[in-house]
Amino acid sequence: MDNPCDISFELLVDYHDRKLKREESVQVDKHLASGCSLCHSNLNDISRLLTTLRAEVLAHAPQPALQRAYALFHPKSSISEAVRQVASLIFDSRVNRPLTFARGARGEAVQKLYEAESVKVDIWEEPQSESKSYLIGQVMQKETEEAIAPLRVIAYPEKGEGIEAHLDSGEFHFSTLFAGTYDIEVQTMSGQIYLQDVVIGD
Repeated sequence: MDNPCDISFELLVDYHDRKLKREESVQVDKHLASGCSLCHSNLNDISRLLTTLRAEVLAHAPQPALQRAYALFHPKSSISEAVRQVASLIFDSRVNRPLTFARGARGEAVQKLYEAESVKVDIWEEPQSESKSYLIGQVMQKETEEAIAPLRVIAYPEKGEGIEAHLDSGEFHFSTLFAGTYDIEVQTMSGQIYLQDVVIGD
C-alpha cells in the first residue's frame, strides 16, 4: 500500500463503513496519515455520497440513479457481507382461500406471498397464454408493510441465463416468464432476498 494508487475506491468504502479487518484498517490509517491527497479526496466524496444515499429522500429517487449508486458502493467483492434473507411461501391463492388486497380482483391472476425475517414479497402472476405469464411484484417491510424499492430483481430458470425485471414505481415487472420453476433474487439497499422454487404456470 506504499503507492497511493494501491488503495482502491472499494477499499476506501469499506474503510469508511468500518468493514475492514484491523490489520487492513491500520494500513489505510497509515496511508492516509502519509498525506495522500487522492485518497483523502475520495474518502470525502464517499462520506458525502453515502450520506446522501442513506437519506430518506432516496425513497423517491429514480430507479436508474439508485441502481448506479448501488453498483458503485456495493461491488461484487463485498456482496457476501450484505444481509441475505431466504423468503418462504406463506400464501398461494391457488391453494389458499383468497384474501382481499389493495390490487383488488385480478380474474385469473394468481397471488403468492413470500415472507423472510424482516420483509415480505407480494407477487401476482397474470397468465398471457398456457405457456407464459406476466409477473409483477412488490417488496414490503414485514412489520409495517411499507414498500421497499428494489434495486435489481433477477429470475433464474432451471436452465438458461437469468432474466432481469423492469423496475417501475417501486415494483418489479417481468413482461414474459415461460412456465417453469425459477429462483428469484431481489437486491435492495439493505441486502438480498431469495425466493426459491417459484412455480410459474400450472
